[in-house]
Amino acid sequence: MMHGVEMESLARNSFEELTSKTVQLCGLFTDNEFSYLAAGPDGPVGEDGILEIKCPFVAKDTLSATEAVQNKLILINEVEARKNLWDVGNEFYKDRDMRMTSWQDIAKTVVNNFENMSEIEKKKTENSPFYIN
Repeated sequence: MMHGVEMESLARNSFEELTSKTVQLCGLFTDNEFSYLAAGPDGPVGEDGILEIKCPFVAKDTLSATEAVQNKLILINEVEARKNLWDVGNEFYKDRDMRMTSWQDIAKTVVNNFENMSEIEKKKTENSPFYIN
């Protein structure tokens, strides 16, 4: 986690340089009606965007997120973090819905633009570990 904190300002500066957009530093955002709903993004971007930076230690020796994904480093890290996918002793191991949700969460991390794909595109993304024949 310390690696991610240390790299955050470098990542933010790189984002600003690459996109010519300014990231505003911020704190925690809470919902006005449901105060238990909160988010702490790394910063708002413009009027309608936010930036969330991830610099996982497992990918510290790579030059880009693309390289880390191609080397399967981020995928491995994401799977290891979800014991319900691989630990037969985990109480949710046999829960098919929980397993599908876990795989979808991983896909959002490692497959470019996954959230905006149609269901057919998601199932046919051959370059993804989530390809379904």
